[in-house]
Amino acid sequence: MYDLDDLIDLDRRLTGLLGRPDGWDERLRAAVGSGFLRRSWDAGTAPQSVDELVDELAAAPGHPVEITATHGWLRNSLGVVTTTCTWEALGEDEVQVVRVYQNRSGSWLCEYWQETRAHRPAE
Repeated sequence: MYDLDDLIDLDRRLTGLLGRPDGWDERLRAAVGSGFLRRSWDAGTAPQSVDELVDELAAAPGHPVEITATHGWLRNSLGVVTTTCTWEALGEDEVQVVRVYQNRSGSWLCEYWQETRAHRPAE
């Protein structure tokens, strides 16, 4: 049987790769499925494959992420984790990341990654 805690742990590790620790790009590639797609909160960014996401992250400074909330659910071999996080470059804004996972042969792989930015206007 699949375990939600294991999936949430994987999702937290995937989020942590945005800080670009050693070997982050290989670990990111190993955590996604062959049809992976990422949609950024930035409407000007086209949907990305894992190669395009790695290129974007490699061109920018790493940014450690603070996770403020995580929720998930499982149904058979399909799992979804919603992570709310912040990072310094976005000021007070939060980003909610929804990732859809498929368990293939006992391993969870991220198939879809959607970001939504909650902009908090200055008072």
